[in-house]
Amino acid sequence: MNFFEELTVKVKKGAKTAVKASGDVANFTKNKILIADLKDKVREKEEKIGHIVYCKTKDIDCEYDGEDVEILCDEIESLKLRIAEVENEVNEFKNAKKCDECGESSDKSYEFCPKCGNKF
Repeated sequence: MNFFEELTVKVKKGAKTAVKASGDVANFTKNKILIADLKDKVREKEEKIGHIVYCKTKDIDCEYDGEDVEILCDEIESLKLRIAEVENEVNEFKNAKKCDECGESSDKSYEFCPKCGNKF
């Protein structure tokens, strides 16, 4: 192969690598935004539950009278499972793992969590 053919092959390979890397970064960013959105939904449902409990305790009319606390709790659990799935994807991208004790993400090579000292 002559110089220009080798250069063309290297440029194509570099371009493919750059496209893949930019796709990975875009996916990482999309997942971080998704996690924030899911956490907002959890917070909204928790606030509804709090408002319902307050209204029932004070025996006042509630704007969420039709809402069932048990259904809201189930929805929160589903959202939290989805958050954990997406966080695992983010950790895979970062070559990290999550501490079961404190939830902190750290490098996969660590034997102990740098935040709480839990053994992985």
